[in-house]
Amino acid sequence: MTIQRVRISPGGFDDYENPIPSDEVRSPIKYLEIAPGATAEYRDLGRNGETIAWTVFVPLTVDLTNDDLLEIDGVDYGIRIQQWKSRRTKRGGLVVLASRTTG
Repeated sequence: MTIQRVRISPGGFDDYENPIPSDEVRSPIKYLEIAPGATAEYRDLGRNGETIAWTVFVPLTVDLTNDDLLEIDGVDYGIRIQQWKSRRTKRGGLVVLASRTTG
């Protein structure tokens, strides 16, 4: 499965008031595990009109923000990031909840 971070830099205007277009950069990320939907622990974190489509576990070193998007198998998803700690190994990482807004 292919997962890429989509980071969009907004455009604006230069010193002479000429428009600067926005920039979109797609780069692959390293992930530990991916699961469809959300576990009971994260299911209630979807906002109104949101359904969590994927739960992605990534190392702490991955450069992600809540303003980024994730492309999972060719579809862009909005994300929300939370810290995660394994109950079994006590190691940590980030859990990324990927959802598509409807309505």
